[in-house]
Amino acid sequence: MLLNLKRIQGWLLIIFLFTLPWQTRWIIKAGLINADYWEYGTISLYASDILLLLIIILQLIWRLLENIKSNISTSDLALIILAFFASVINIFLSLNHSLSLFHFGWLILALGLFIILRQEIIPRYSALLSLISGGAVVGLLGAWQFISQKTIAFSWLGLAQHNSSDLGVSVIEAVAPDGIVERWLRAYGSLDHPNMLGGLMALTIFFSLYLIFKEEIKGKKEIIIITAFIFLVAGLISSFSRAALLATVLGLIIYFIFAIKTGFKLMIKKALPLFIIGLIITALFAVPFYYVFLPRLTASTRLEQMSTAERIAGYKEALPIIKNNLIIGSGLSVYGLALKAQDSKQQVWFYQPIHNVLLLILAETGLVGLILWLLFILKTIIVSWKKFPEDRLIIVGTIIVLISLASFDHWLMSLHFGIMLSAVVWGLALRKPKILTEIS
Repeated sequence: MLLNLKRIQGWLLIIFLFTLPWQTRWIIKAGLINADYWEYGTISLYASDILLLLIIILQLIWRLLENIKSNISTSDLALIILAFFASVINIFLSLNHSLSLFHFGWLILALGLFIILRQEIIPRYSALLSLISGGAVVGLLGAWQFISQKTIAFSWLGLAQHNSSDLGVSVIEAVAPDGIVERWLRAYGSLDHPNMLGGLMALTIFFSLYLIFKEEIKGKKEIIIITAFIFLVAGLISSFSRAALLATVLGLIIYFIFAIKTGFKLMIKKALPLFIIGLIITALFAVPFYYVFLPRLTASTRLEQMSTAERIAGYKEALPIIKNNLIIGSGLSVYGLALKAQDSKQQVWFYQPIHNVLLLILAETGLVGLILWLLFILKTIIVSWKKFPEDRLIIVGTIIVLISLASFDHWLMSLHFGIMLSAVVWGLALRKPKILTEIS
């Protein structure tokens, strides 16, 4: 029975990782600002939440049946207690109690996911392969969306309709060779924004490089990774996400640095086919669509300049919110409401989180929340770094890619997919040392 429980949990975890990018959900309560739909205030139950909750319950049942005693350290226990009381105060003082409480529930689920992945219920390469394969499917969808300039709405898979002619849709204004200004739809894949698609592609591209170097990855699994890599690169390019492109480049640099230090010839030999494939796919997109890429690189068009100006203004607007809620924050997931309290006459798209994860955490949870979060992450990084020297490539690469994404966007903290993806990549990168447990 115990063996069956572990197998069921393992298969559910593989399914969860593969289907994570699909945003099937039940909208419990739509967020509204000035009578317009506001995504960041929407309370939703995702299909992935139900699956994750089942995985966590099976894990608890397994531990109970095995009578495994927890070996939590005093420092970890202190962090948990402090984080719990800080969260209670944060929710109590929030501008919207129910919204902050629901967001806190997502964080609890994400913490459970992080803990389970660190324990390696399934081999790490199986978990990474599942995440990469799921990302490849979404990357292929994104490439099709860009090439065809079409999207399909299908609520059961969480797919929404996006038209390049609609206001608010992520597009690129480009001057074609014939002098006509065109609006090109950026690929969304199955996600809420092209930057989220690009971020997923950046992470899975790095994980593909990491896996292809591992000795366990041979034969059919190696073919799967190479095939997936094609779709991941295509999805990255189709997203036109500059932060994701930067993150990918930095991930490649990290790979090369470790290659120089630890077996350059072997790492390059294994990764060379992927590099060649990546260059070919990039050329296939960049050559015929060069004039579409130029505005993103030069920021020379009206929309690109507006985007830059809005981001800079966003940092200025964040300062009063941070200053007025410096210790405990304005409340989880209520940054937009804090903006509205400052200026209630803007359009709904104005009330979005600041495009920087650390500043968003500071604004919503204050210095207390930011310090506790940094302590938790740094502690797990240090433990894994010391106990698993062979994991330092994936640890450093994951940190660099995530920092790159988090420095220029907010979705890793503000949206459900970002929170869960963050838990996944941290959990897969930072293994937990095996501790002898007392089983009676």
